[in-house]
Amino acid sequence: MADEIIQQEHSGAPAQTQQSGPRGEGRDSQMNEPSPEGGSGGCGACPDGTPASFEKRAAAWMGVVYMLMLLFILNFTLFTGGRQLPGTFPLFLVPVSVALAVVVIHRMRNKTAAGGTAGGVTVLAACAAGAVIGLSLGVPALLARYGEMLLEKNQVMNLTAITQPRDVATLHMLDCAALLGCADFAGKTLIDVGTGAGFPGMALKILVPSLGVTLLDSLAKRLDWLDGVGAGLGLEGLETVHQRAEEAGRGPALRERFDFAAARAVADLRLLCELCLPFVKVGGRFLAMKGPDCGGEIDAALPAIRLLGGEVAARFDYSVPHTQVTHRVVVVEKAAPTPENYPRRWAKMQKAPL
Repeated sequence: MADEIIQQEHSGAPAQTQQSGPRGEGRDSQMNEPSPEGGSGGCGACPDGTPASFEKRAAAWMGVVYMLMLLFILNFTLFTGGRQLPGTFPLFLVPVSVALAVVVIHRMRNKTAAGGTAGGVTVLAACAAGAVIGLSLGVPALLARYGEMLLEKNQVMNLTAITQPRDVATLHMLDCAALLGCADFAGKTLIDVGTGAGFPGMALKILVPSLGVTLLDSLAKRLDWLDGVGAGLGLEGLETVHQRAEEAGRGPALRERFDFAAARAVADLRLLCELCLPFVKVGGRFLAMKGPDCGGEIDAALPAIRLLGGEVAARFDYSVPHTQVTHRVVVVEKAAPTPENYPRRWAKMQKAPL
């Protein structure tokens, strides 16, 4: 189905490096995050001023507990008239057990965060919001929560192959935020065709609250989850539509209704334009998020774009911050209404692209 082809990009295809392959598939190099435990000395730091590790602090506190318990045991007979303390040996095991449990739990939490759950999204999600000037103070928290919900749900539903919190923030959040550099979305309407996990539509809605967003997808369970995300984040002006793109584009409810259509996809530009341009009103724009080496694909799509009532207005290249990944947005402006016989059935589009 058309939406399934479009959603390949949303689910995060195998990693590729800059300048090679479809957009959204790169992986950033490992970054050194600042330590959350600041300071230049004191009980939380080593002699050279660097923060002490959690295990070192746990060992130090275990030593303190041992000393206190040993003093208690040695002085018990003195203050009780020679009586012996029952169960002395098991008492020595208490601080050991507690300390080991704390260390194990701490390590498991760190491993979970590094492996792709909620723990590491917050800082880089804030970077995604901070990369754009003029955003409200609540945006970083909303992006972070969105990333947390994505990674949590991804454990039981195939939403994305990008599972590292750092990559979610860069290859999803920052990638979508780059669209703000090529269009003014305030007070406008946008349809995200084949939204998948909500990129770019949900991210743009968080970044620009006044943007009216419709998320179109052929899989109901994804849209149910996105409805829950929108409600959980308190987003207004967010709509989901369960329908195949080629069918929705022919219906009067959505045809030529939107200021913008967006697709973050690996599908050929000719197919994307036939699926997406029918949703765009005359004077609006289709934003195709592609890889940097799509020049030949654009040239091959020019006849189809003209036939569908569009024209290529710009090619917006950008680098995703904190990565080695470069992407391109192909901006197609809607100059005339799309002929009524488009879009065609998906099988026919695949068999005979325009």
